[in-house]
This record gives sequence, structure tokens and C-alpha cells, in this order.
Amino acid sequence: MGEPAGWQRSVEEFVLTQIGDPPAKVLEVGCGEGELARALACVGHSVTAIDPRAPEGPIFRRERIEESSAPAPFDHVVAILSLHHVEDLGMALGSIADLGIPPTGERVAAQQSHWFRVADGKVAEHWAVRDALGMMRQLGVMPS
Repeated sequence: MGEPAGWQRSVEEFVLTQIGDPPAKVLEVGCGEGELARALACVGHSVTAIDPRAPEGPIFRRERIEESSAPAPFDHVVAILSLHHVEDLGMALGSIADLGIPPTGERVAAQQSHWFRVADGKVAEHWAVRDALGMMRQLGVMPS
């Protein structure tokens, strides 16, 4: 997944596959520039996307998950490369639970690795491996 556009398409395809057919009510936590939120809305999902620096638009809210006023409950909560920015992860996960996913009370360890190829002082390629299934199993969302 070297180029950012290719990586973004892969993420969108993965999330769309996991969420399934519209309409579903989806919260994206840490939406960044909003690419995923727009892709989800484009296919017919009802999307609320939050980020302290969210773009302008009707589906976006400039807020942190810990302070979210997003209208719950949600069918799906998506957080791609964002929870590591949260100061109090326990509070954030509690907020996510309040928005549609029940808490497990279990500690979660998420593993991921990143590799970069640098050329001429710039990142030319980026690869990442993440154990999302292991994390979902720890949360009790997927069977072991």
C-alpha cells in the first residue's frame, strides 16, 4: 500500500465490506480530511464524522470523542489511525460504548507495524500491518 490514494481505497473497500449495505448509521472517530466519511455517505450510509479539525460540511463535527454530542446510537463506529491520539483511551472507549457498542471491561492490546521506504528525503512507500481481528476478539465483538 505504497501510495496514499491506494491505501485510502483499500481502507474504504474494507470498511464498506464490514458495514454492508446501506443504510446504516455510522460514526467515524478521527475523520481527518473526511475521505472515508464522504465515501460512506456517497453510497447511502447516514454518517457523522468527528475530529477536532474536521472539514466543513453537514456530516462533520469539530469535536473530540471524549466530548462528542453525536446523536446515538450508531450501528457502526469506525476509528482508523485515530485512537492513538486520544489522551484518555478508557474515557474514549467509554464514549464509543455510549454511542452504540457496549463496553467489555477488558483491557485491549492493539498491535501494528509500519515500514517506510524513503527516497530523496521523502516517504516513497508505506506498508502497515495491523491485527484488527485480534483487537475485535479482545473486545468481544468477534468470536475467538
